[in-house]
Amino acid sequence: MGYFDITNDIPVFIDIHGAENRNKGVSTLMDTIKKHPERFKNVILIGDRCYFTYKLTTFLIEHPIRFVISVRGNATKLDLSNNII
Repeated sequence: MGYFDITNDIPVFIDIHGAENRNKGVSTLMDTIKKHPERFKNVILIGDRCYFTYKLTTFLIEHPIRFVISVRGNATKLDLSNNII
């Protein structure tokens, strides 16, 4: 995963987790946030629809980390009344 500072136009850091972690992007992201929470202050995470899970959405809201993630399917379990999106 790559993390980029758009304000200063520089990469912040890159995590390389090897082939054994292929298709584990969501859990890898959550682990990285838990290990380095200071790196995620005042950021907006942007992810494609492979990052859309209810678990990650809840995790980001609870931490609180701003995010934009494409939704897979119709996302019927999102509670729009609480401004989750």
